[in-house]
Amino acid sequence: EDECTWAGISCEDTTIVRVVMENYGITGTLSPDLAMLSNLDTLILNGNRIQGSIPESFKRLEKLRIIALKGNFMTGQLNDFDFPELENLRVLDLKDNQFSGVFPSMIYEMNRLTFLDFENNMLTGELLEDIGRMRNIIRFSIGNNEMSGEVPTQIGRLSSATTFNIENNWFNGTIPSEVSNMESLLEFVVGSNYLNGEIPSTLGLLKDIEILSLEYNLNTGLIPKSFSNLSNLKNLRLGGNRLDWNPFPEYVYDFQDLIVLQLENCGLTGTLSEDIRNLENLISLRLDNNALNKTLPSVLGELGDLQALRLDSNSFSGTIPAELGNLLRLIDLRVNYNLLSGSIPNAIGNLMNLEHFTVGTNNLLGSIPDAITNLKKLKFFGCEDTYVEGTIPYNIGNMEALEVFRVYLNRWDSVGVKGLTGSIPSSIGNLQNLRLFFVYQNSLDGKIPEEIGNCRSIEILDLESNKLEGVVPGSLGNLKNLRILRVGGNKDLRELPSSVCELDSLNIYRSDCARNCTCCTVVCGFRPLQTVPGE
Repeated sequence: EDECTWAGISCEDTTIVRVVMENYGITGTLSPDLAMLSNLDTLILNGNRIQGSIPESFKRLEKLRIIALKGNFMTGQLNDFDFPELENLRVLDLKDNQFSGVFPSMIYEMNRLTFLDFENNMLTGELLEDIGRMRNIIRFSIGNNEMSGEVPTQIGRLSSATTFNIENNWFNGTIPSEVSNMESLLEFVVGSNYLNGEIPSTLGLLKDIEILSLEYNLNTGLIPKSFSNLSNLKNLRLGGNRLDWNPFPEYVYDFQDLIVLQLENCGLTGTLSEDIRNLENLISLRLDNNALNKTLPSVLGELGDLQALRLDSNSFSGTIPAELGNLLRLIDLRVNYNLLSGSIPNAIGNLMNLEHFTVGTNNLLGSIPDAITNLKKLKFFGCEDTYVEGTIPYNIGNMEALEVFRVYLNRWDSVGVKGLTGSIPSSIGNLQNLRLFFVYQNSLDGKIPEEIGNCRSIEILDLESNKLEGVVPGSLGNLKNLRILRVGGNKDLRELPSSVCELDSLNIYRSDCARNCTCCTVVCGFRPLQTVPGE
């Protein structure tokens, strides 16, 4: 059979010149005999299950222009391979493999290389000054490796580069001011390293840049005013540095192409203006862990593409805008640790895609709206340390994805608030994914429902300091993942059944051991009560 007719094979004059077999389920190793295809121009084997290293024989493929082996299970040390022998190579894509060893310095000799992607491997070593010799490089991406050292100033010679990505490594030192000479740059991604010093103002000269990611380094100082020139930005991430107090950079309201704006923990002060409505393409807005104040603008509800809205750990006051219920694509909504008042809007029940919702440590009043039980995808609900009272919604069992429920430490000891009242709904037994249930320090009464024993995923059950009564149900013995059980401070709650004592997983238990307990010698005071994690 003529191999030129095979799927993924292309020929010229009966000679194989291209092998393109992406996601073919290919296993095993690369055969050294592939080097016999002396006219091979392109080898693309992305998304297979290939193991082993790049055969040394490949250096004989002198006409090869493209090697793409992304998304396999390949190993070996890249500095063992003589890449410069492939003098016509333009594209080298080894992303998402398990290559290790020192970054191959021979790469710097490949003057024709335009595309290099070594992301998500295990490479070590440093970038050398010779990187400046790669004058034709367009994409240089080595993110998610284990490289270290300083970023050479010679990156400023990469005038053709559109992408420079070294995120999630161990690089230190300062960001070279010479980066401004990378006049073609569209993506500068250096987050999650140990870069320090002030952010160079020369970054503001990169007027075509679309992605600027400096987050989670050790940068200090102010956000450069020159950033106001970066009007083509689509993605701006500066969060998690050690920046000084900065007024909120209002020029970002003019960046109408912004899709991602992440300025968490940037020392921001001031307010959030109604001009935020200009950023109608936003998908992610993170302003958490700053010192922003005054009210949340209702126009946030006009950002219809928003999927993540994190405003937690600021000093916002006023009410939670009901207009947030218009953000139908929202997945993550966090406004906890503020000074918000009023009640949780019923409109939150419209957010059918919501998975994470936290409003705790505010001055909220009212009750948990029944509408929240419409949120079938909600995994995390936090409303602790507020003035919220009323009952647990009767239909909580409809929230089939729920993993964490936190409504505890409510301020019942001040202004006469009782916190949660009524009984724990029996529908809780429907929550097969529930892992953490915190309702301590409320005023819940009645019996612990037998149905709670159906929550087979539960790890922490904290019912302490309520008004529960009756016997702890034996069905808790079904909870084979239960690690922490706290039921103390319920004066009418009686003994623990032996089925719970027999749980191998249980390592922290707290109750009123002065009372009659069927297994006090086993679990009551078994070990000092540890701090119970909330998430």
